[in-house]
Amino acid sequence: MKTLVVFDYSGTLSLAAVAFGRPDRLREQLDASGLAALGIASPGVFWDEVVGPTWTEGSTTPVGYRGVMARRIRERCGVRPGDPADDRIRDAVSRFVGAYLGQSRIDLRWQPLLNALTSNPDVQLLVATDHYAEATDYIVGYLRDGGLTARAIRDEPEAPAAPARILVANSADLGAPKAALAFWEQSRRLLPARMDRVILIDDFGFNEQAGDSYGARQKVAERMAKTAFLLEEVFDGAVEVVPFMIEPGLPAGAAGAVIRETDGQVRALLSGTAGGSPSPSARQTENPAPGGSGLQPPRVPPACKRKPDLTYPCPWVYKVVGADPDALRQAIAAVVGPRRHTVTPSRTSANGKYHSLNLALEVRDEAERLTLYDGLRRQPAVRIVL
Repeated sequence: MKTLVVFDYSGTLSLAAVAFGRPDRLREQLDASGLAALGIASPGVFWDEVVGPTWTEGSTTPVGYRGVMARRIRERCGVRPGDPADDRIRDAVSRFVGAYLGQSRIDLRWQPLLNALTSNPDVQLLVATDHYAEATDYIVGYLRDGGLTARAIRDEPEAPAAPARILVANSADLGAPKAALAFWEQSRRLLPARMDRVILIDDFGFNEQAGDSYGARQKVAERMAKTAFLLEEVFDGAVEVVPFMIEPGLPAGAAGAVIRETDGQVRALLSGTAGGSPSPSARQTENPAPGGSGLQPPRVPPACKRKPDLTYPCPWVYKVVGADPDALRQAIAAVVGPRRHTVTPSRTSANGKYHSLNLALEVRDEAERLTLYDGLRRQPAVRIVL
């Protein structure tokens, strides 16, 4: 069985990338780089006024982190390119970005698993990341530092006969984020023709620092489901999701424990010894727990489980995804029964393989909301419930 193993980078392979953005560390770097002297003196200003407005462009074009950041700071400071102050801005930005990428190394505790995967002839590795253009060469370099053969997808010839053991797909190189079908379609074209299944290891933004909007907790479950949905659509095979989530309040050694647990889960999936326990695939992503995929009970407390702040009774909308819209309507009717509800079309995937419907109704309490969710996801016609 040919398996594609997909690793996220920041927050998964590289925990240092996340640590760099923690408030205390970030303040130090803003000071040391000279950005603080230019008015970017706090984490709030950095995230809200520099990164937030430029993230989409920075992560989907070749402009790069230095380019979008320098331009944004010039705008804030009223400086035009070529003005004397422009040199200060470019120097400060270069120091900051260099420090960030230079410290965003792969955690050495992943090395045993990476070595085992690259030595398995039935496994192809893909590092898939939403990142700035400059990050690609750093990621490839860090993999090679660990003795691993890696190449960027952007540098691969069309449909190479023998892809590198690890390919790096960066959203800035592909022009689309991981949440877009185009990201995975472009990656698919440069991977081996046959892929029977996909194993995805990702934090889905959970491990990102609190100041980063990408790490907003309410978005984690949606990212998990959508990514699994896209992988299933593009690779047309089974997708196993292994969430890599570390609760920030846990002791210092928790990251190592979660890496070891994830290592064991991936090896078990590959060897077929996972014991038949369900993976939290696209159909099992509400309130994801930290510490692993659910193949075994997590070794860290599921303190990240967050419930929506709702006042019941209240209106609620479920997005239900499957291959047959008529079967989806029958599944919804079987779960909801005679109670008042509305079903409307949402969208159809690019190749027409999947359809989604919106189910709107009033839920009386938390127990009913979760019972309906569970009932929908257990219907055979339903692939994803959001």
